[in-house]
Amino acid sequence: MDKKFKEKPFSIGLLLTDGFALMSYASLIEPLRAANLLKAKELYKITNIAVQSSRVRSSSGAIIPTKDATSDIFDLVLIITGGNPQKVENPALLDTLRRLSRSKTIVGGVSGGPYILAAAGLMHGYRMTVHWEHAPSMQERWPDLLLERSLYILDRKRITCAGGTAPMDLMHYLISEHHGHKFARKVSDWFMHTDFRPAAGPQRAGLVERVGVTNRAILDTIEAMENHIS
Repeated sequence: MDKKFKEKPFSIGLLLTDGFALMSYASLIEPLRAANLLKAKELYKITNIAVQSSRVRSSSGAIIPTKDATSDIFDLVLIITGGNPQKVENPALLDTLRRLSRSKTIVGGVSGGPYILAAAGLMHGYRMTVHWEHAPSMQERWPDLLLERSLYILDRKRITCAGGTAPMDLMHYLISEHHGHKFARKVSDWFMHTDFRPAAGPQRAGLVERVGVTNRAILDTIEAMENHIS
C-alpha cells in the first residue's frame, strides 16, 4: 500500500447533476462506505458536491444534499450524469471541471459524465469510455476522441466509467490499488460482488444474444458498425 494512504483519507468528491444515475452513484459510494466500515477507519472521505445547487434529484427522485463543488480540495472528483447529457447546459459546471483539471485533482466521469468532460474539452488525447447509449452521439460530435467500449478506463489524470454496475468493478480496482487485493476482495464480498470484471470487459450482451443472428459475416459487419459509428 502506498504510504500516503496510511497518513490521511483519500478525498473523493461525487459531483452530481440533476437526474444523475442513482445505480451508478450507489455502485460508487457503497464500496467506499464499506471500506471505511470494515477497516473501522476513514480510508475514504466522500463528499457529495454540485454546482449552483444544495440539493440534487436523482434519476429515481431521491434527493441528495450537496456542498458547493469549490468547498474543498479533492484527490478525485467524479461527475455522475444520467438521462441525456447533451441537455446539460451549465457553463459554470464546465468551468468548474476545467478548474479542477488544472489542479492536482484527478477528474473523472461516470455513466453520462464522460460526455460532460468531453464538452468541457478535457478528454482530447485521453483514452476514455462512456455508457454505450451515449457513445454514438459522442463519436458524431467529437470524432477525434479516443473512445472505447470498456467498463472503465484510467488514463493519467482522467477516469471514465460506463456506469450502471461498472463502478463496483472500478471501486474494486481502486481499493485494490490503495489497500491491497485481499482487503478489496473483503469489501466486494460484502456486496456479494464476487465476479470482478476487467476494465476492458464488454458493456452489453454478446451480438448473437442481442440480434439473434449467428451468421459470422453479418456479426462482423454489425460489430464494425458499432465500433465505428462515425
